[in-house]
Amino acid sequence: MDVVAAESREARVGFLFITGAKVWFLVAATLLNIGLPRILGDPSLFGDFGVVNTLISILNMVMVTGVIQAVSKRVSERPELAGAIRLASMKLQGLFGTGVFVALLLGADWIAADLLQDPSLGVLIRIGAVITLSYAFYGALVGVVNGLKRFALQAGFDVGFATMKVGLMIGLVVLGYGVQGAFTGFAAAAVIITVIALVVVSRQSPPGAHRAGDVKLLAFMLPVMGYVLFMNVLLQGDVLVVKAAANEPVRAALELGEAAWIELVRAAHPDATHEALIAESTSFFSGLFKATKNIALVPYQGVVAITFVMFPLISRATFEDDGDATRIYVTQALRVTLLLVAFVVTGIAAGGAPLLGLLFGDTYELAAGALMPLLAAMALFSALYVVASVLTAAGHPMDALILMICMSLMLLFTLYTVVSQSAAGAELLEHAAWSVLGVTGLAWLVASAIVKWRVGVAVPWATFSRSAAAVALGVWLAGFVQADQLVWLLARCAGAGVVFIAVLWLTREIGRDDLGTLLETLQRRRSG
Repeated sequence: MDVVAAESREARVGFLFITGAKVWFLVAATLLNIGLPRILGDPSLFGDFGVVNTLISILNMVMVTGVIQAVSKRVSERPELAGAIRLASMKLQGLFGTGVFVALLLGADWIAADLLQDPSLGVLIRIGAVITLSYAFYGALVGVVNGLKRFALQAGFDVGFATMKVGLMIGLVVLGYGVQGAFTGFAAAAVIITVIALVVVSRQSPPGAHRAGDVKLLAFMLPVMGYVLFMNVLLQGDVLVVKAAANEPVRAALELGEAAWIELVRAAHPDATHEALIAESTSFFSGLFKATKNIALVPYQGVVAITFVMFPLISRATFEDDGDATRIYVTQALRVTLLLVAFVVTGIAAGGAPLLGLLFGDTYELAAGALMPLLAAMALFSALYVVASVLTAAGHPMDALILMICMSLMLLFTLYTVVSQSAAGAELLEHAAWSVLGVTGLAWLVASAIVKWRVGVAVPWATFSRSAAAVALGVWLAGFVQADQLVWLLARCAGAGVVFIAVLWLTREIGRDDLGTLLETLQRRRSG
């Protein structure tokens, strides 16, 4: 147990490093997610960005998250083979990344015109192909660093990349290059950070005498990459479906010409042909949905640091067949996830509909009805992500893969059916959000049962229940504060957070032990 205690302390320090980087990433992402809708001005333009960015992000996450987990697992098990694992993973990623890069270049027009119903998106997809190719190599390099538990270096990469990405993207948009400028800046940042990581990580993990063939990487990497692919379809595929499925409702609404949103689109695109107006209108709804989804995704971003830190620890414990350590790590990860996600959701939910108008502009309040169900869905997805990562780290990637395949396909079918039969307007966005919540909730319940079966650890349902009650009470009390000014909106959010913490303290969900752990970790950082 001394080893477990030492690694737990190491995990807390690592969690602070990665969390610090992710906090900066969230700040940078917030600047991007708020700044782009404001700078672009037109929700349709932000919709174009959001749709293509979602498509590229799904592929990027396969190249990054899936490979990070696969490489990290092998490196954490055999640190002395880090150099050989790095070379093997870079070769594999060269094959995968180049294949996806070529497919995007050649298939951009087909994807844009036939799948997304908007031919104008082809050039953006081609620029995005460069991003995906860079991510392929970057993911392998970060996986080595994570497996070696060099969390400070990993945090440095995250901070540097986030800073370059936001600066270049917003800078080129401000200079007048529009959506194409945003993607060009993204691609440039991805190339630069990959080159830097290659130089640094190569020095950290010399290949030594071991051959790449000595490392059994591909058998584990493929199911993990498949799992991450379908996980991100479940997480982000809704934006693509809204873009494609809104075509018929939008076409019907334009024929009637009675909806108020039509004038907003026509005013922004006065010279558009009828077919172009349909494409701009579907982008309009995609933009509204994407902006709302970005707010709802904040809880998910908060738990990524947990999985980065806990993954190599759980992987090592299961590799050594240490059941006690595995249960300790998994229980800690699940409990911290539930508390962190619930706290963040409380603050955002307390802001409510006025938050969308404040952040993005009055037009975005059309999506207000979608905010709460999307928040709940992404909170559940955050917990689902941690559970799926536990299964992967424990050596059961096929369980996670099968779960994500089934649930992502269910989401695509359900969402397309619901959106295509909804009236174009606020109803379409609300129905889409509730569909996402239903499928995500089902996925969370199934995943919880699987991790209990495979790992022998149950979800801390008491924590779940107390957190849900604290969220409900905090948001309900915040509703009594009028949010007609910024200061009062901030007061609502802060007050809800205070109520959340107070409820958990009174129910003894959190106590002096949690505070002591935090203070001990901070003291160790200062003395180190």
